[in-house]
Amino acid sequence: FLKRIPDVPVPPETRGVGRVPWLAMLRYPPFWKLLRAFIAWSLAYGGMTAFTVAFLKAQGGLTEGSILLISSVALLGGLSSLWFVGSRLDRLGSKPVLTAVCALWLIVLAGWVALAGGAIPVGVAPVLVLQFLMGLLAALANMACNRLAMAIVPVMGRNHFFALYSVLGSVTLGLAPIGWGLLIDGVGERHAHWLGLDWNRYSVFFAAASIAFVAALILARRLHEPAAVSME
Repeated sequence: FLKRIPDVPVPPETRGVGRVPWLAMLRYPPFWKLLRAFIAWSLAYGGMTAFTVAFLKAQGGLTEGSILLISSVALLGGLSSLWFVGSRLDRLGSKPVLTAVCALWLIVLAGWVALAGGAIPVGVAPVLVLQFLMGLLAALANMACNRLAMAIVPVMGRNHFFALYSVLGSVTLGLAPIGWGLLIDGVGERHAHWLGLDWNRYSVFFAAASIAFVAALILARRLHEPAAVSME
């Protein structure tokens, strides 16, 4: 298929004059609001893939092969996002989709807290449901953020805006597991019983990640998108 792509003329290389106003770009209000929400979501989501696997291996009693197969269900959730909202995203707008996604993440994390805290026994069925929803919601969040970035970024300096957006989001996704790992290692083997749950290092992690998603939800509600439908 790559060989079938027709060649196109390459425009001559042009060099910009002067320094790139990175600070002024960051201060552009619609872009700054999106960047804050995207970084908050990246921070909240950054450790989910790694530490759900670590939890299932440490406390779930599942084999490595079973964990790999269960985790692959997230791919099906991601693919189903195209059917779920792909054709409706332009009509709904990114702001309500991202807001709903962050709210649904709180329900997913409540499920992980219940599993890690012993309120629900770790089994294949609940983990499959949670993994499917994680893949679906992650794909929807990425789709909504990328669409809004394309809609609000000015034509002038577009490449630099997207460079800021991509790099800061990717760096946050890369550093988030380190921070969450430090939290998990800090809790260590300590645990306590409260509200009918066993608060161990993994239930504390899932609860802390839900707080990060609350912050992402608040920032998502402040996004600038006049064409979006109202949440009501």
